[in-house]
Amino acid sequence: MSIVESGAIYTEAKTTPIQIQGMVDVVWFSTNQKWEPTSAKGIIDEKTGHNRSATRGEMIRLAGGLVRFGISVDSSFLLTWDEWKEKCTCEGKIIKNMEKTAQRQGANVKNFRACVNDVPRVLWEVIDIWENGKWVRVSFNDEVAEAA
Repeated sequence: MSIVESGAIYTEAKTTPIQIQGMVDVVWFSTNQKWEPTSAKGIIDEKTGHNRSATRGEMIRLAGGLVRFGISVDSSFLLTWDEWKEKCTCEGKIIKNMEKTAQRQGANVKNFRACVNDVPRVLWEVIDIWENGKWVRVSFNDEVAEAA
C-alpha cells in the first residue's frame, strides 16, 4: 500500500541503505510471470542460523501478502540485464556473484529489466496480488489512482 500511496516505485538508492560503488541505481522488474525468485528477502534460518532466501510462503506471512506491479516489457526506458551490466562500473566479480546468486535461486538474469528512474503510477499497467495460489489482477492504470 505504501508504494501505491507514494505514487511511484523508487530506485534502490532511495530504498536500500547500502549502495555499491559503480552499481547503476535502478528499479528492478522481471519478465517471469509466475514468481521471480530473487524478489524474496533474505532471512536468518531459525534452525541453522544461516542467511537464506525466504520461501514464497514466508514472504506472504512476513510481508502480509505479495503484490506485483506490471509495466510494458517493451517500454523504451527499460534496460536488459546486459545493457544494465554495460553501464555498471563496479568490480566485475560483483556482477558475476549477482548472476551466480540469481542462478542458485532459480532465476534467469535474461528475465531481468531495469529502469534507471523512479517508475511513476502513470506507467503502471497492472497490479496483481497473490491469492489462493495464483496472481489475481486488482487494478489497471486508470483504477490505480482510485485504489490509493
